[in-house]
Amino acid sequence: MVFVKNDINETWKAMEKLADAGKTHFIGISNFNCQHLRQVLSIARIRPTSLQIECHPHLSQEKLIRFARESGIRVSAFSPLGGTSYISIDMATENDLFFQNSIIMDIAKKYNKSAAQVMLRWSIQRNTLPINKSSRAERL
Repeated sequence: MVFVKNDINETWKAMEKLADAGKTHFIGISNFNCQHLRQVLSIARIRPTSLQIECHPHLSQEKLIRFARESGIRVSAFSPLGGTSYISIDMATENDLFFQNSIIMDIAKKYNKSAAQVMLRWSIQRNTLPINKSSRAERL
């Protein structure tokens, strides 16, 4: 692993310059925790408009989402169906997937929905914007 020196403050200032130059209308952050978010907010002239984080029932990130909202930052959630991509790198197993979770399956059956629909609804009801992906064109 190669570590790259990264100064969050310097990076944010560069993003603000892009906004000032009209190259972007909005700037946001991704994969930040509360500490990183506080750091950016402490120096930001232009506040982040959005925070993109991994979020699903096994990783609800309630405190981070609450802090972002209190700071006026919208939250979008990637991997709202769970970390299926972790299987290929041996960080999860099929048993970790929500598609077979008994609670999710019971809710899906009760409302005549798929497990994926239940998980997307969970994200939307928490006022986060789910960003999901599909490897099948018919699901797009």
